Amino acid sequence: MAPASELARIGIEPIGMTDVQAPDGTVREYPFGLARVELMGEVTAGRVIFGPEDIDPIIGTTALESVGMR
Repeated sequence: MAPASELARIGIEPIGMTDVQAPDGTVREYPFGLARVELMGEVTAGRVIFGPEDIDPIIGTTALESVGMR
């Protein structure tokens, strides 16, 4: 998840909607797009969620596992 304006700025376009559960248990629906992710020299691709403008970018477990982190 990253601020929606930053994802749009780098050319990622929304292609669908997904539900996201917050730490407090609330569930909200957000748009998502697809992006190439490079981390520690490894490359993968996956969903990125267009979050609120005040969110700090978050990388999820799936992306981390895709580049070999366990």
